[in-house]
Amino acid sequence: MRNLFKFSDTEINNILYSGIRNSIHHKIRRKGFIRKILKTIYILLLKHSKRHPHNDIQGTILNDAPQKDWVPDNSRWKVLIFNENNEEVRPLLFIEMLLLFAFLFNVKVIQRILFNAAETKTLKFIRNQKIDHLICGHPTILMTFIGFYLAKLNKNVITIQHGIYNLNDTKVLWFEKNIATHFIVYGDYFKELYQSQGVNEKNIIIGNPYFKSEIGEKDRIILPFKIINKKAVFIGQQFYKVWPNIFQPYNRAVSDLADFLLKKNIDLYYKPHPREDIRKSLSKENISKVDFFPDKNDSDYFLNEFDFYYSVNSTLLLETYLKKKACFQLNISYNVDLDKFNKYSGIPFVDSKNLDKHLDHKKFEFFYDPKYLNISQNPRNSALKIISKILIPE
Repeated sequence: MRNLFKFSDTEINNILYSGIRNSIHHKIRRKGFIRKILKTIYILLLKHSKRHPHNDIQGTILNDAPQKDWVPDNSRWKVLIFNENNEEVRPLLFIEMLLLFAFLFNVKVIQRILFNAAETKTLKFIRNQKIDHLICGHPTILMTFIGFYLAKLNKNVITIQHGIYNLNDTKVLWFEKNIATHFIVYGDYFKELYQSQGVNEKNIIIGNPYFKSEIGEKDRIILPFKIINKKAVFIGQQFYKVWPNIFQPYNRAVSDLADFLLKKNIDLYYKPHPREDIRKSLSKENISKVDFFPDKNDSDYFLNEFDFYYSVNSTLLLETYLKKKACFQLNISYNVDLDKFNKYSGIPFVDSKNLDKHLDHKKFEFFYDPKYLNISQNPRNSALKIISKILIPE
């Protein structure tokens, strides 16, 4: 198949680098991409993809959504889940490898050669698999590249908000502004954020978070604050990827918190983000000072064994609070304008340098602003209805 588009230097840069925040983020991405290339070569050498004809369908949805089961299953189309173990998407692994090489070799002549090769493979894949729709969360380079072509071919490119974005400083991605045909957000405030940065209002749809709530949107529930198990959790985040100078203030806050809780005979546990590198987040002193959460996937233990929870601005902190658990947002005294959750909920904002009285609460208040979180008690069904309307317009 002949190539359809001639890439400008700006388009190449946007596809490869528009999601990079700074030089530290770029360095981390490079290391991650080198590991990914080696893994992809291993997969492609050891496993062979099989052809799966499906001439009886009208089209295919390429599904790289954060919640894979949010994509409707319908006899009109095939749902193709992007997963390295899925043989049908094996050609995409080779395309991704070409794009990652283009990222690493920042020389325009080499990048154009790699892009042309990736384009030929991509258009063949779109044609053979009858791809009509792409659904994704935070776009990878591969999904940005595929979305670029699908948008040019007037196909649907749907992206779903995948966590809490900081309303005060989040910058809309090039993909979200120039490629996505539909953007599903958590609430009105996030819609306003994207509109304010030039995203067409008709492309933004108010959806719902992936989590439920034990608090109704009109509730203001007051419960006694009790310390029973003498355990607290700090929910970790990967700030080192985007804020290069945060190591010291982050660790100072964790250390101060651990010391404060120790005086009250409360153990502090640290729950890392699933992709967090502890060595880049925590100092050796803090690694020895805190206990580590034993199993990242044990939600029952997480919710039932601890008296209260801390984080800087993790989505999981809000998710936990909505299960009527006492949560505190920790101010780590870093020069960044973080959203304060107490504007949208009853989560107290606590200064890490002044912890003395924050556990003196006798009661804890639970509520949330539905314009911030448009919560559904059946998140999957609500999302399915929204996505189905996009796929089958009335």
